[in-house]
Amino acid sequence: MNCEECNRQVDRERGRFVEWRKDGQVVRIQHEECADEVDRRDFATTGRLKSNLTLKARLRADHAGLHVWGIDDDINAAMDRLRIDIKRFEVDAWFGGVSSEIEVSKYHGKQLVYPRTKKSMQSAIEDSEHRTIEARLGDFTVTGQEMAGRAMVELESAACRVTLIAAAREQTPRMGVLGIDGTEEECRRMINATREGWRDLAWKKSGS
Repeated sequence: MNCEECNRQVDRERGRFVEWRKDGQVVRIQHEECADEVDRRDFATTGRLKSNLTLKARLRADHAGLHVWGIDDDINAAMDRLRIDIKRFEVDAWFGGVSSEIEVSKYHGKQLVYPRTKKSMQSAIEDSEHRTIEARLGDFTVTGQEMAGRAMVELESAACRVTLIAAAREQTPRMGVLGIDGTEEECRRMINATREGWRDLAWKKSGS
């Protein structure tokens, strides 16, 4: 089967490739490097961030020798801006907000620890029947769940999805991006809207 992008044959035994399946059958296939290039071109045109794209952009930048500014830097800059919003979200929504981070938060050894508050997204998940919460906020859904020592918050609209991950039942700030598929602007919009409006959300019971 030939690569959809370059039309060269894909070596399915030894090559690295990406494939799409429908009803158990491969309907599209690309060399991994071709798929990467498609995602990079798409980002340059639309600004759409994807998990694999952001990971490889960071790896390429970290291992670069002589560096010339390029599209990977634009991808990494977008993710760095997004991470700033995630840290704000973690304090205000995940940990429930603190009146004074300097006074209320404290260091235990070398780790900054936030106080456990009843009114927080973290508590809402932990206190729910099946460790799962869900609500609608404007044009997107907010879902939170806890499993296997990890907690996740997923924000999803018709055009974008971003999943945040944190250590379950811990008060040390560690939240980051688990998965992303959308523009920086849309991801940041949903994160900030949730950070500002989460207290007014009516969480659905799991399975309802």
